[in-house]
Amino acid sequence: MTTYQVSSQTSVNKLAGAISHTIQADNPIKLQAVGAASINQAIKSVAVARLMVEEREVDLFVIPAFSQITIDEQPRTMIELTIHER
Repeated sequence: MTTYQVSSQTSVNKLAGAISHTIQADNPIKLQAVGAASINQAIKSVAVARLMVEEREVDLFVIPAFSQITIDEQPRTMIELTIHER
């Protein structure tokens, strides 16, 4: 499984391109994001990637999950978006 770390500075179009070129039915992609701005970038990237794969008659679906991590010795909640091809 390919995993991408998403930040608030992540380019939506570049990440969407990476998702659309990497996604395969047997190989889901995981996006990991901490904080509202990075989660926003991740969600927008999935929406744009859906448009990119539409011409291949492929659809994407997302399974969201929470995960606990430690940043600077502080517990934080991370959102993990697992993207599958339908």
